[in-house]
Amino acid sequence: MIKEQTFVFDVLILVCLIVIAGMIQVLFPSEIQWDLANYHYYNAWAFLKGRLGYDIAPAMVNTYFNPLLDVPHYLMMKTWGDDALVKFVQGSYYGILAFVFYKIVGIFFDFRKEPLAFLATFLIGVTGFSSFSQLGISSNEIQVSILILCGFYIVLKHIRDAQRSKWVWLVSGLLMGGALGLKPTVVMYCVALGMTLIVCAKPLAVNRKEIILFAVCGLGGYLLTNGWWMWQLYSKFDNPFFPFLNNIFHSDYFGDFSFRDIQYISKTTWWQKLFLPVLISFKSYEGDRYLAENAFWDLRYALTYFIALYLFIRWLCQGRKLPEKHYLLLYVFLLFSFVIWAYLFSIMRYIIPVEMLSAIIIVKFFQKLTLSSIVGGAILLSLKIIGFYALISEVPYYLAVWGNSLPFMKTEKINLPENALVKTYGFPIAMVAAQLVGDQSNRIVAYANGNVGENIDFLEQKKLSKVREEIVNEHQGPIVSLITYNINGKDAAFFRNAQIQRKKLEKEGMYCRVLQNYVDIVDICVPQELKEQIFVEPEKHRKLRWNGDAEVSMDDRLKTYLRETNKILNK
Repeated sequence: MIKEQTFVFDVLILVCLIVIAGMIQVLFPSEIQWDLANYHYYNAWAFLKGRLGYDIAPAMVNTYFNPLLDVPHYLMMKTWGDDALVKFVQGSYYGILAFVFYKIVGIFFDFRKEPLAFLATFLIGVTGFSSFSQLGISSNEIQVSILILCGFYIVLKHIRDAQRSKWVWLVSGLLMGGALGLKPTVVMYCVALGMTLIVCAKPLAVNRKEIILFAVCGLGGYLLTNGWWMWQLYSKFDNPFFPFLNNIFHSDYFGDFSFRDIQYISKTTWWQKLFLPVLISFKSYEGDRYLAENAFWDLRYALTYFIALYLFIRWLCQGRKLPEKHYLLLYVFLLFSFVIWAYLFSIMRYIIPVEMLSAIIIVKFFQKLTLSSIVGGAILLSLKIIGFYALISEVPYYLAVWGNSLPFMKTEKINLPENALVKTYGFPIAMVAAQLVGDQSNRIVAYANGNVGENIDFLEQKKLSKVREEIVNEHQGPIVSLITYNINGKDAAFFRNAQIQRKKLEKEGMYCRVLQNYVDIVDICVPQELKEQIFVEPEKHRKLRWNGDAEVSMDDRLKTYLRETNKILNK
């Protein structure tokens, strides 16, 4: 009877969280424009149209990512556009994630005995920057975080209750391996949990067979979600992880090195890595953004860091007595996850599970922190209340993406000739190109697509560039060029190169003008003799929002960015 009541209550909680999260996205829509414009939309479109290898890297490296997670959002956008239903579904994933975290919190806090601690932990966990900023976003971080935390919850409950079941390792392995196959950036959690089970096997009472079963099932989950895509990549590019790990597979289409996104870790010194949680909390911008993707202020990282230091020192001073099994699993898993994250990425949206689980450490520490005197107790209680308010209110209230959702599907309609080749210059541009091509068979080839580290242009790699040039040289029909200015990147050199490219095409006799869209400033250049045929309506200045402020014309949007560009160039 108690189990039945618990199940019904859990279902009600899940439904409520889904509705709340969905309605937040409907009322305060948000979207990270860059990634959706660059590859989330294009990858799903290209996958459903069978265009792998047909187009040449319009979304640069991201062109070759597993597209499965992007398909549902793409289909909803194609069916309902920017309708509230799409926003609700996108937001609902966060409700599911919050429910999984709610179940994890229940392992450490009994709601009937510690309701305030339970609620405080839950609220702190679901309002962090990394997680809350992804509510409704097309990045798919929420979806894979659901799988990771589900897998961790199963193991955590098993360890706490001292259960002996092979199903625990089978299911948790499948979940975490499946998440890794869908999005490789969760590799740190799979490795961290495996390392935790190995290092702490004896105190956690985990035997070798269980660890092996977990690893094998993890591999099975990975192949289940990504094996088919690995085969596609191998059959076309001779590398099942293309363009990654090419130092091992030596595909002729790419250089003999493994691509790695180091834009946020390449400039960090050893002491910055040592105090990274503190720097994240108080100074996420340093020079040219090496610590995070967006500026924010969030105490939880620094708090967790100092609490962890205190617990470690206390552990050393108290004869190295280990905590309860489920706490040991949590502590070591978080430590390994954060260290691997800092070494491999330092990209904030990848750290959602760590951020949420850190709330347990914070609340448990302050729950045990007491003072005997009345005055001291009152001061401590006040500080706890202020700290709690700061943790749950700062990030959601000041989040930069609130209200920044734009109608991405409203790209200007043109009559693209069936025999036209589409050239793209810069990024993000793949979404616009995909919308223009639609159901037609026009090929898309990319130029000036940025570098992959050490100033190496991804599109100038061996056979990839040769195939592109063969396509262009053998093409018999007209060429339509798209040039993006990447205004959200605020890169002066990028902006200037786009202007140079447009002038170059105009000198070659092409007719260029602004393509009306809600993604970026995009110029379209077509043959002079086809401009009347291609453009359905004359060029006009459609009202567009700029960074969530009052609506401004395309000209004003351009002038705003030009002013910022001039400031950068004149520094």
